[in-house]
Amino acid sequence: MTQERFQKIIGGFAAIAIAAILAVPASAKSNLRCTLTDETGKPLEKAQAVLVSVENSKEKKEKTDEQGVVLFKGMDDGAYQVYAVVEGRIPSKSAHISLSGNAEQTCAHIVPTPAYAQSLLQDGMGMLQQNKFPETVEKGKRAVEVLPGIGDSYYILAAGYAGLGNADEALKSISMAAKLDAAKFEKLVPQVHIMALDRQAIQAADKGDLDTALKTYEAMLKINPNDAETFYSIAVAHARKENYSEALKNIDKAIMLNANDPKFLKSKLDIQDRQMKSLELKK
Repeated sequence: MTQERFQKIIGGFAAIAIAAILAVPASAKSNLRCTLTDETGKPLEKAQAVLVSVENSKEKKEKTDEQGVVLFKGMDDGAYQVYAVVEGRIPSKSAHISLSGNAEQTCAHIVPTPAYAQSLLQDGMGMLQQNKFPETVEKGKRAVEVLPGIGDSYYILAAGYAGLGNADEALKSISMAAKLDAAKFEKLVPQVHIMALDRQAIQAADKGDLDTALKTYEAMLKINPNDAETFYSIAVAHARKENYSEALKNIDKAIMLNANDPKFLKSKLDIQDRQMKSLELKK
């Protein structure tokens, strides 16, 4: 390559780079149009709405109109949350709202009374305690809609999904609860995940699909390798498959981890008895 040709190429790259720099647009500004309502869907007119930056906590205040709509103009790209200051109502923050691209975004946010918020969470926990998991999920979804900034809302939703054996959604929701309130929910993330997987395994075993159940139990051990209940469940599944050596190996692990649970020893005696009967039939 000649020096002249080399210089032309370098010059070409420089021209492209300069053009690219000159083409960089000014910082984009976005608008957010948000509708604020109470828990019944009634617009909150002339309410003090606040838009807060997730990144730096800077706030911008505007009033809603007669339809409960507020417009925040000229916002920098980034993540924001909306809340409202209304007497007798909870100033709970909305879910994160991403603004970008010099465009107008819309959102809707519910501003509930304390009594409604409390009853919503209590109803969700009530459904959960009664093992009414589909109803728990519905209550959790409503709680997330009304109180998206509170970890309890996502916990209810996560527990409902776990009870249904929906491990992906359960993990997603409990992780969000932990993000909002780590002190309260972070330690529950593996527990809820295991609960959901355990329900999946039970559903598979009830259908006679013991191989899938065993794979699911193995996934549970990756989350908590010292869970005696999981080793017990593995032992029971192997016993149902008449794989008694594996069943005994796993029930021994369960007993080693928790020797105080009487059902583990009872299960071992039962497996040993079934193994002996199986051997006698083969003679």
